[in-house]
Amino acid sequence: MNSGECCMQLFSLDKSVRDDGSKKLSKMGEEGVKAVLPLLSAENWVLRYRAAEVIGCAGCKSYARNLVPLLSDKKDHVRYMAAKSLGMIGDSFYTDEVRALLSD
Repeated sequence: MNSGECCMQLFSLDKSVRDDGSKKLSKMGEEGVKAVLPLLSAENWVLRYRAAEVIGCAGCKSYARNLVPLLSDKKDHVRYMAAKSLGMIGDSFYTDEVRALLSD
């Protein structure tokens, strides 16, 4: 299954299918991350959440900056995953932005 096909799984109404797609994309590393980058600005919060998850699980530090706008997302689940993903990546550069969420 290629990254485009895995990315399409993120649009499923079935949570287990979305989870499977997210895991597959994460294992692809940078290829998977590049596939989900457009989803960071999707209208559907679930897609933004899953895109943030893929970036964090893939551990692609060079894409950490793409998660920062999601720290102020209108949906709390998306803010949570953006912060969690930054932690998984281990990039301390964005500590101040994440710290602001402690009261969230």
